[in-house]
Amino acid sequence: MEKTQVKKIENMGLIACLLPVLTLVPAIFKIHLAPGVQSVWGIANVIFVIAGFVLTITALRMKKTRNAVNIIASCICLLWVLILLGAIVVVVVSNM
Repeated sequence: MEKTQVKKIENMGLIACLLPVLTLVPAIFKIHLAPGVQSVWGIANVIFVIAGFVLTITALRMKKTRNAVNIIASCICLLWVLILLGAIVVVVVSNM
């Protein structure tokens, strides 16, 4: 891959990993969202986490592109993935 394409993948992965943090903005400013907006926001967060994880892993697989930013971004995405999996496990166990 060209260096510019790889750099774009790195940047998109990092941005996608950090976008779920925007969920905290309404909570900080005590803004109440409609239930439909909350659902869309949650689905968008899941999509961003999965996309960020795939992009960071893609960038890490190439030896030329392994750097501190990619490693940090993949750790952030892995944390989000573990949080999502934990939430799924709690929902499944609580509905049994």
